[in-house]
Amino acid sequence: MAFSPHASFAPLLASLNIPQSNDSPVNKRLFNKQTIVLRDHTLLSTNFKPNRSKNQSFILTDDDIGHEAPVKGRILKHVLREIGDPWECLNLIDATQRLGIDYHFQQEIEAILQRQYVLFNAVQLNSDTDLHKTAFLFRLFRQHGYLVSSDVFESFLDGEGKFKEELKDDIKGLMSLYEASQLCMHGDEILEEAENFSSHWLKARAEAEQVDHHLASFVQHTLAYPHHKSVVQLMAPNYLEDVQWPNKWISIFRDAAKMELYSAQRLRQHELAQFTKWWKETDLAKDLSFSRDQPIKWYVASLICLSTDSFYSEQRIQLAKSISFIYLIDDIFDVFGTLDELTIFTEAVCRWDLAAAEGLPDCMQICLRTLFEVTNEISCQIYQAHGWNPIHSLHKAWAKLCKAFLVEAEWMSSGQSPSAEEYLKNGVVSTGVHVTLTHVFFLLGELISKETVELFDEDLDIISSSATVLRLWDDMGSAKDEKQEGRDGSYLEYYMKEHPSMCYEETKRHTMKQICNAWKTLNTECLLSNLFPAKFNQACLNLARVVPIAYNYGRAQSIMSLENLIKQFLFHQMELEPIKDFFIHPMAASASAMLIVGVIAPPPPPPSSSSSSSSSFQPYPKASMHNMVPHSKKWTIPLHHSFLPISLPADSQISPSIDETSMKYEFEMKNLKHLLRETAKIDSLESLNMIDAIQRLGIDHCFKQEIKAILQTQYTMETHNFDAKCGLHQVALRFRLLRQHGYFVPQDVFEGFIDHNHEGLLDTKFSENIEGLTSLYEASQLCLPEDEKLEKIGNFSARILKKLVRNRDDNLSKHVRKAMANPFHKSLVKFVVKDYFGSQSPNKWIYVFQHMAKLDFNRVQKLHGLELSQFIMWWKKTGLCEELKFARDQPLKWYICSMAFLADPMFSEERVELTKCISFIYLIDDIYDVYGSLEELRLFTKAIQRWDLAALDGLPNPMKFCIIKLHETTNEICHKFYLKHGWNPINSLRKSWVRLCEAFLVEAEWFGSSHLPSAKEYLENGEVSSGVHVVLAHIFFLLGQGVSNEAVLLSSNPDIVSSTASILRLSDDLGSAKDENQEGHDGSYIECYMKENPGISVDSARKRISHVISDAWKRLNQESLFSPNPYPPTFIQASLNIARFVPLLYGYDENQDLPTLEKLVKFVLYESIGV
Repeated sequence: MAFSPHASFAPLLASLNIPQSNDSPVNKRLFNKQTIVLRDHTLLSTNFKPNRSKNQSFILTDDDIGHEAPVKGRILKHVLREIGDPWECLNLIDATQRLGIDYHFQQEIEAILQRQYVLFNAVQLNSDTDLHKTAFLFRLFRQHGYLVSSDVFESFLDGEGKFKEELKDDIKGLMSLYEASQLCMHGDEILEEAENFSSHWLKARAEAEQVDHHLASFVQHTLAYPHHKSVVQLMAPNYLEDVQWPNKWISIFRDAAKMELYSAQRLRQHELAQFTKWWKETDLAKDLSFSRDQPIKWYVASLICLSTDSFYSEQRIQLAKSISFIYLIDDIFDVFGTLDELTIFTEAVCRWDLAAAEGLPDCMQICLRTLFEVTNEISCQIYQAHGWNPIHSLHKAWAKLCKAFLVEAEWMSSGQSPSAEEYLKNGVVSTGVHVTLTHVFFLLGELISKETVELFDEDLDIISSSATVLRLWDDMGSAKDEKQEGRDGSYLEYYMKEHPSMCYEETKRHTMKQICNAWKTLNTECLLSNLFPAKFNQACLNLARVVPIAYNYGRAQSIMSLENLIKQFLFHQMELEPIKDFFIHPMAASASAMLIVGVIAPPPPPPSSSSSSSSSFQPYPKASMHNMVPHSKKWTIPLHHSFLPISLPADSQISPSIDETSMKYEFEMKNLKHLLRETAKIDSLESLNMIDAIQRLGIDHCFKQEIKAILQTQYTMETHNFDAKCGLHQVALRFRLLRQHGYFVPQDVFEGFIDHNHEGLLDTKFSENIEGLTSLYEASQLCLPEDEKLEKIGNFSARILKKLVRNRDDNLSKHVRKAMANPFHKSLVKFVVKDYFGSQSPNKWIYVFQHMAKLDFNRVQKLHGLELSQFIMWWKKTGLCEELKFARDQPLKWYICSMAFLADPMFSEERVELTKCISFIYLIDDIYDVYGSLEELRLFTKAIQRWDLAALDGLPNPMKFCIIKLHETTNEICHKFYLKHGWNPINSLRKSWVRLCEAFLVEAEWFGSSHLPSAKEYLENGEVSSGVHVVLAHIFFLLGQGVSNEAVLLSSNPDIVSSTASILRLSDDLGSAKDENQEGHDGSYIECYMKENPGISVDSARKRISHVISDAWKRLNQESLFSPNPYPPTFIQASLNIARFVPLLYGYDENQDLPTLEKLVKFVLYESIGV
């Protein structure tokens, strides 16, 4: 497949000093050699340094646009999150995919599609009468691995199973239907009919000129290059210039895509220069002068396999080297070696021994030697990067390829004609696809394990289907490959020989059907299988996608369309218009994003006043400059902490060192992921038990993708498998796991276990099923406000379990008592994981997961030690402990709070910053509770409201000092956030502190005047004075996700915040003692409630509080698990964790201590787990 530059290509080659080489000798019989060779790559910027950050978006190298790109990236994410119309949002996702910039928005896209999948399930889709919407949703869901049945199109069929005749005039619907049909799998007869119907009428409308010119062009492009079967990198330029979009947001996405293409083009040119330099240094072009000399084509092949992400820059270069050898060895077998020489060559590759090549021509020995060197070099790099040496797998791949080449050589040498089936089976291997994809798998370095590596020794469907598409398309070509004179037969030729009665056109139709079937297999493997990483699946798809372009030969046997696309892809000068609107402050950029999507109204015209002081942006506000009580010392700085290291890892995450322990950890993790995936295929219940164990061991953060895939399958394929035949334990476990992960499952799934003749309680036959009753009790903790049945049977199961284990002391009874005391949904895993490190189980796999959990626990424990050290250093440096001697000095307790709220190890820096915020909540609480007079507290509150240090006059020095440090710390947090995310949250955080101080002041005035409020008034104010909204506001911004929704979070009191705060406030009031011997009196809900209800007892009042807490948990479950809300999952998890931490935070004993929490903290921070 040589590049044969045509006339229009010549100026480009001249400008790049790339000659059109027409004089290379042809030793035997292959082709007229017309190649593109980089003779001088000084014009390709060798000084260009590609961006190596995997997470960085839109970073260009030119100074004139480099600062513009990050701002655009933020604006686009704002747009993606803020669009209110779900269909507009889905259109935007489609646009980002077609423009090739969707990988920058993976989290946003996944969140949107997850929400849409739950809302628009198959039942709702099936009732939709809009063909475009149904097909559009179907395609997006299937593309992202969501299983949607083709039955959703049944409402568009007539009585004979054909698409209704009136749909032929719906051009938009037909185009979407055609695009959706490309994701056909085996058994999707409706999609096959959809493709035939839509393609027929689209062609008819376009040819009959019944649509305008622009739409006709778009229709023709869709038919030729449907999105699912096109390489985005090659197609994206069409959507920059040719396609007209009505949407108001498309302009900024186009601009971003242009910058992305420009940046990627610079990187591609740099990579091509590096690869070409290597190619020249090998001298293979000279030593194998008969072979193809096509470095550009080989590099483009690697680029198509490994996308344009800058993170895979080095991998693309290494892959291009491997691809070059596929072509070189193909030419050795096709046009140079004799059969005896080729047999020796194959034996040398199979033995992987250069000594076995003795007697071969020099050029063949040189090829072998260089192949061995390059493969060993690639293997060494993979081993250093991922801890796995792939040399044996790569050796087997090359041996398999050479054996297939030798079989073809023997066929042609003997004049033998194989059967079409034999030819295709061998031809699938001789394409070299398995060699390419084996290299891709190891270069990606994901999910490498003994099991996955062994799979490459087999004929994997995901590889063979991609190779089948390539082989048959090649044979479908209208000419032999680029005028090659070597004859290697074709599938069509052998098939017609087996079926003499079939004409050429019939054979072509049969071959196209084979290609169609291969695509069905490839779709199934790539879209629904989780065996290999997503990037590998994408590479398999892209190889198949590029085939029609790669083998689209023109009359002169040159690949005209591919040449044009590569010309545009690699060398076209990208025109970037200056877009000054984006050179604005990121705060204003966020507003621009909301303007674009219509979230906020356009601002009024500016006033005529020339003064700009009020409108100019100021990152931060201008800084203008009793009773002593004992307090607990248990949460002060541990003595040994002064010897802990102070600095955190550079990336603020766990950075495993390259030592034996780390390599063992990574190796075991890969094996366990494979075990989880394989178990899910065999036994769904066992996989659920595994997920439950992984969660209880606190290592679910390592298995997020695998858990999500398994539960998605459980939800979509087993929604109705909740009857009593499945068993109470299985139904309750599936119910709990699905609800925990946001999949709505109704309480009615337990109907089969209820005896409606017995007050709607559980059937008595389940009263001895301890495992099932325990699982049911755990499931009942995810009650929603309307789940009366679930609450009832949950309480019933608790009563039965208490009776069953009352006088027993076996392991099962101990497990039941722990489950009832600390149900999983309402517990913090980090503090109860110790119980599961040594738990016994009949399942042998539990022990390997326990071992991994211990490794992970020790790694994370070191990280927590570093974080605590850094916070303690900050705490000492502030001098607050010396200045506010009356206040609590509990840095350990404050850090434990942030550790509990932000449990994921990845949020290291965020935990340290959050701890600073929490410390001020406690300090200010003590100022209002035990230090300031009422007048001083009013002045203090006013100073916080004004957020102005000039308002501190008249305050005691400790109160002044506290406000000064609060300002400094808040501004520091805002500054860090602004640098990281481009958004200044100072106004929002200021408002949260104002609300807290105002609530504290209300309580001080109540008790200063001996006024006892109503229970309702007390609770409404107490939710704010709990400080929960301050903590969640800081968490919201520290996470840096969904930031444009700050008004939703902070200007009101959403249920997710108020329910969490209610749980904390009421649990505090249920405590058996005042907080740590404080003498300040701030009342309680019990006291207010009993005053309103004079005849009620304390026990009755406490039961009332327990009931209100239960209702708050139901609301929190509703908000965090199912309600559509704008908050990211990490924020929702933090809200749940706050509520979960409350029982530990207020579990006082008679000595006003927290023995349980103290014991658990000692375990979490200081007790190393033996592995």
